[in-house]
Amino acid sequence: MPAKTIIRPSNVDTNNFNFSDVNVNERTKAKNVWINYGTSNQKLVMQTGKMPLSRYALDVYTDEKSGTKSYSIKVPCDPEANKDISDVVTALEGKVKAHAVANADKFWPDKKGAYTAPVVEAIFKSSIKTWESKKNPGQKTSELRLKLPRYDGKWSFKTFLK
Repeated sequence: MPAKTIIRPSNVDTNNFNFSDVNVNERTKAKNVWINYGTSNQKLVMQTGKMPLSRYALDVYTDEKSGTKSYSIKVPCDPEANKDISDVVTALEGKVKAHAVANADKFWPDKKGAYTAPVVEAIFKSSIKTWESKKNPGQKTSELRLKLPRYDGKWSFKTFLK
């Protein structure tokens, strides 16, 4: 397993993101690609600034076929107050979309030429959602969706309360 690097978003150099070869799950045939950081293919862990969890809700998704559960949480992410993390996520998502287009024939060999930049842009789901406030027209609100890793029935992340 690659080493972990804990870094502040303001110190992330988005040119240091790189992608693994395509991995195929033997059981499900699902394909995935790891996103690594730096020349030694480290696992990137970003330390965020304060992000209030006052209105959070744990989202649980259960795969109907396998019964596998995945977890995520949405936290407020003001693009101005959390500009550093917002910029990194936006830049990384741009690199993911470009990588998907450049390698579409490897990812989807049965649909050669189908996954063009406009198609990938249309189906891509950003981790940051922004919408206009119903209470205060003209005011925008954003949330960042964070996956919460859980392996073998154990949470695989740390939080700190102050």
